[in-house]
Amino acid sequence: MTGPSSDPSQNNWLLAKMTIISIFIGIIADTADILDRFKGLFPTQTTNNATLSQTQDAKDYYNRGNVYRNQGEYEKAITEFNQAIRLNPKFAEPYYGRGGVYFDQGKYEKAIADYSESIRLKNPSLWLLHNNRGLVYFNQGKYEKAIADYNQAIRLEPKYAAPYYNRGLIYKRNKDIEKAISDFEKAADLHKQEGDQKWHQYSLDQLKELRGY
Repeated sequence: MTGPSSDPSQNNWLLAKMTIISIFIGIIADTADILDRFKGLFPTQTTNNATLSQTQDAKDYYNRGNVYRNQGEYEKAITEFNQAIRLNPKFAEPYYGRGGVYFDQGKYEKAIADYSESIRLKNPSLWLLHNNRGLVYFNQGKYEKAIADYNQAIRLEPKYAAPYYNRGLIYKRNKDIEKAISDFEKAADLHKQEGDQKWHQYSLDQLKELRGY
């Protein structure tokens, strides 16, 4: 696998591949492991209310936080993200990073609070924030809220497969077979367009199971 691209849309695509599913083929997956594989791929923001020095320092703390999170050193990661936020409270990405740590730790309310703040601050990858917050709500069993976030992710970026697949999982769980089939068909088509045979096949497997009901 090649490294992260300098193209933010490509980076978003790569991260989406690792965050799209907390469940597939009816089995709960290790979402924390999925989220661990690509960190720090968001295009970084600058804000008008921080000096250039503060902005750069905040980015440095944010990047170190991602490194610590990748290493599983969560307390150190949180310390770095906290410092980034202290230096530049309007820098959206550290809230996303810290929210990811809380997600990994199963601290779902804190994860939601940080994802929500990152959304409020207009993180450049809003669709992915909604998708990820949807995953948290899913893990909490708050399926309507998860669907609302997946819907918003789709409105923002309809070309990505992740929210369709994730929403399809909830429709499948709720026995709303027609909607589940529609979402998995869309996910399969988008995965195929992306050249992702693995997740294309997962989508087809879901369709095969649903059509056997």
